[in-house]
Amino acid sequence: MANPKIRVLLVNDSYYPKYDGPVLVISSYAKHFNTMPDIEADIAVPHVPNYKDTESTKVIRVKSRPTKEGYYQGKPRKDKYLREHLKNTKYDIIHCHAPFPMCRFFAKYGKKHGIPTPVNQTLYLALRIAEKIRN
Repeated sequence: MANPKIRVLLVNDSYYPKYDGPVLVISSYAKHFNTMPDIEADIAVPHVPNYKDTESTKVIRVKSRPTKEGYYQGKPRKDKYLREHLKNTKYDIIHCHAPFPMCRFFAKYGKKHGIPTPVNQTLYLALRIAEKIRN
């Protein structure tokens, strides 16, 4: 009997149609993981109106609201579809890529359900935060 696939959920607070470092990272991770016979990766990101995902990777779009910076802030606590998806899909690892609402929600979710949930941030994000603090 073959071992079941390892289920990985990659989480970020931005994704296409925005294009930045973290978007490229999680997109690349998902594509690479999904070429491996023993790993299956999905992506969870905020919903962007009028945008349709065209990748082969499963993208779970979460309720969101626009920000003044032109991004969409995920509102995972208010998303019934996401709750249903998480109830029916068991992830082995949740990998978060920024310390914002989507990742805070999934870090708590992972802890509550005993799922390893590493959280990292990019150098770009650290530089943006430092810039905001200085100004």
